[in-house]
Amino acid sequence: MRLLAAYSLCRDRRAGSIRFITPEPLTKIATACLGDRLIIVDQSSHADYILTHQGPSSVWKDLVRGQKYIFPFVHVTLQRKQKEACKQAINKIVYSLLNLSRRGLIPSTKHIEFYHGFMQIACLQPFQNIPYDYFQVIAKADLPEITARLRLHLSVSLEVNGGNASVVFPSGTSHQIMPPEAAINYGCSIAAFHKNDPFAATYASAGFAIRYFESVEEMISVGRDARRVLCTDSFPSHIWQTFGGRVTLALTQQTGSRVIHPGFNGTVIESKAKCCPCLPLARTSMSHLCDAGHVYCTTWTN
Repeated sequence: MRLLAAYSLCRDRRAGSIRFITPEPLTKIATACLGDRLIIVDQSSHADYILTHQGPSSVWKDLVRGQKYIFPFVHVTLQRKQKEACKQAINKIVYSLLNLSRRGLIPSTKHIEFYHGFMQIACLQPFQNIPYDYFQVIAKADLPEITARLRLHLSVSLEVNGGNASVVFPSGTSHQIMPPEAAINYGCSIAAFHKNDPFAATYASAGFAIRYFESVEEMISVGRDARRVLCTDSFPSHIWQTFGGRVTLALTQQTGSRVIHPGFNGTVIESKAKCCPCLPLARTSMSHLCDAGHVYCTTWTN
C-alpha cells in the first residue's frame, strides 16, 4: 500500500532523495515495478523514519536515542479505545508533542477514511500539501502500468485467469480470516496459505485442496490462472489488487475506502460487521478472540 501510494505521490519528483526500505521478499519486485520513481533499498539501510504499529511506550528507548517514527494508526486506535479517558488524554499529549517536534509523525485526522497507503505517508514533508483528490486521479492512472510491469517481471501474460477452479486466500495475521463455509459459498475449491500458517489445517479438513506459498512470486503462481481469486483484507489482497485479473475482495476489518487502491477495478464486497472498522488484534491461536469477542468476523454470517 505505502509503496504504491508513494509511487504516485512521487510522479512529479516531490520526494527528492527519499529512500524506501522494503523487506527482502519485496525488494526485487518493488525495484522492477516502481524503481523508475522510488529509491528502493533493503533493510540493511538506516531509516530516518520507521513506521510502527506500536505506541511511544514501546519504542521510547529508541526515541531517546534519536530514532524518528511514524505512528500511522494513532487516530484509528483512539477512536476505538474510549474506556480509559485519563490514559487516552495522556497519550494524546505525548503524540502531539512528538508530532510537533517531528520525532513522531502522526497522520491528519482528515485522512482516516482515505486509502491507508496515502494516509500513512502523507505526513512526510514532501507529500503534506498534495490533495487527496489529486492523488486518487494519478494513482488510478498509474496502476495499469504497474500491473504490466509486475506481470512482465514474473513472465506472466497480460491475459490471465480463466482456469476451472477459484482460489481463496482466506488468512491474515488478525481476525480477517474467512471460515471454510464462506469460501465454499463463494465457489472456491483451492485454498492458499503461507507455509507457516496453521489455519491451513482447518481448510484441509473441510476438503479444500491446499497450496502453500512463501514468496510473492509463489503467491501469484498459485492464483494467476484461477477462474477467480478471492481474498480477505489481508496482505495478499494488496498483491492481487496490483496484479489484477478476476479478483474479488471480501472485506472484514476495514472499509473499502481505507484498503482498496483507487485504481483497482475488481469486485469489492464491503464488510457487513456492525463493528467495522475495527481495531485489528494479532491472532495468536485459532481460539483467539477479536476485540468484539469473536473468532471469525461477523460479516461472514451476515
